Amino acid sequence: MTRLVRVLAAASYATLATTISCGLAHAQSRGDCEAGIGFIRDAQSRPQDPATRAELGKALRDAQRELGEGEYAECLEAVEDARTILGSGGAAAFHRAGPALEEDERVQGDRDFPVSTEAAGVPDRGEVEVRVLAGYSRLRSLRGMSSGGDDDDEPPGRRSGRDLMTPSIEAEVGLGHNLSASVGLAYAFGNAEEAKTGEAEFTLKWNLLPAQGLRPALTVIGGISAPFGPRHESSETLLGLLASQPLSPGANAPVLYANILWFHALDRGEGERSDRYAASVALAVPVARRTGLFVGYSREQDSEHRRADQFIELGVRQLLPADFILAGGVGIGVGDSETDVRVLFGLQKNF
Repeated sequence: MTRLVRVLAAASYATLATTISCGLAHAQSRGDCEAGIGFIRDAQSRPQDPATRAELGKALRDAQRELGEGEYAECLEAVEDARTILGSGGAAAFHRAGPALEEDERVQGDRDFPVSTEAAGVPDRGEVEVRVLAGYSRLRSLRGMSSGGDDDDEPPGRRSGRDLMTPSIEAEVGLGHNLSASVGLAYAFGNAEEAKTGEAEFTLKWNLLPAQGLRPALTVIGGISAPFGPRHESSETLLGLLASQPLSPGANAPVLYANILWFHALDRGEGERSDRYAASVALAVPVARRTGLFVGYSREQDSEHRRADQFIELGVRQLLPADFILAGGVGIGVGDSETDVRVLFGLQKNF
């Protein structure tokens, strides 16, 4: 029996070695999948024509998604596609490739999806991410400090309404050369005074320092927003820095995120800030094959003086079939926050 087991084991190892060297897609091993993703990343770092780079980007995206879902055979199929794209030299390169730390969709946070903090990084060229979001905020019954305007003769009092719902939609597309562009539209309704206003937004992101191993990734973000509605606030420009720091090598690594943002008012009204700031941190941890858990803290100044929102946040990100991602989060207002509770829910589709 022992001899039979040894013979079967030797046959299995020989089969696995043959599968890896040939780049076939049926080697159901996490290590092989990670090695293949490292091979694609290495190929992307070398000079390639635009068409080849776009095809490699798609293969990488597919492999990363299947790795996150634990579908290692499908991951190796994507690696085989990349090897085919690169020609005969790809097999040897794949054999030499070692495991690499790669982006994990379970812990790739986006703004308000599921928490305030956004991960560094941009989609690959030609890839599109579309997010549909819905937010509910329960504002504090007593208004905060005076906004500082000349007409603030009355002391802070109770709000006439406290409930605010904010649906929104956003689309981001990878432009290549470590760039992406996004457009978004949001509208608020409810019984709070901030209701019946909306905002259109355009942003650009530049991946200043792409993710590689355990070094931090840095992305610069800039944009402009144009509010609309009967009581809308000033249009603003945005400039900020997004940072991501993996905390361990290999798969299932937790990631620490940090954002700092500066908003400048273009046509501020009386009692409004010329400049305001936002900062946030979050820790994302893979907790299941398709699930990531987020915990974070955020603070964002309001356009009115002496008002801000400040949250302790908890969120979940769930990978679904067909390139869908579901996310939900809750933020509890702390300190001088204008909001008691905020609930976020969203659905993303990758193309």
